Amino acid sequence: MERIKELETGSFTTTPDQIKLSDAVRIVNWNINRGQQLNEVIEFLAGTGADLVLLQEADWNAPRTHCRNVAREIAQALQMNYVFGWEFEELAQRHNGMPAYHGQATLSQFPLLNSRILRFNCQSRFWLPRWFIPRMKPFQRRLGAEWR
Repeated sequence: MERIKELETGSFTTTPDQIKLSDAVRIVNWNINRGQQLNEVIEFLAGTGADLVLLQEADWNAPRTHCRNVAREIAQALQMNYVFGWEFEELAQRHNGMPAYHGQATLSQFPLLNSRILRFNCQSRFWLPRWFIPRMKPFQRRLGAEWR
């Protein structure tokens, strides 16, 4: 496993050329709490019939979620296209010298084109790694975009 770019994309649709268009689009938006209960998340999403799934707090290679690629596994189970964008690197979750990421994902039966990340112009310096931050759960060390 290697360091990923800001975006990871993939497609698990079985019939990419046959897209059903209807008068309505069903959208599910969910903070999945890193994917810690991944099987239950997949089971619920499979029952929604969603055309577009927006997920917050998805892990990639974090030991707390068994080093899984949460967005990819959900997309594969639901046979959807996906884009995962990492929000920050979880420094305390590194595994075998490889980074662990935390971010958002978009899944859909429809093609996902021109995906990109819009970063804040200015982020809080609160989470910037420092020697004095205690090794307690509420103080998770992270690296994100530019710090100011």
